Amino acid sequence: MEADATVQSIARWHLGGDLRIEFVHADADVWLSQASGLFDLAYVDCRPGKYLRLPDLLALLKPGALYIVDEMLPQAT
Repeated sequence: MEADATVQSIARWHLGGDLRIEFVHADADVWLSQASGLFDLAYVDCRPGKYLRLPDLLALLKPGALYIVDEMLPQAT
């Protein structure tokens, strides 16, 4: 899930052929309210997935899934 379509296009270019990946273009807070199913991996670089809605995100991860967080130090954004 990525809110910036340009940034997501880079990932699509490199990983788009991997059928295990689903690319979602959305706001993380809105997506967390609508998401269903369980996931194997969460790479998180947004406030909802790190702080504001962490329990909601963790509830979407399968047992043994990877939760990877970027930039835990305070950021200007």
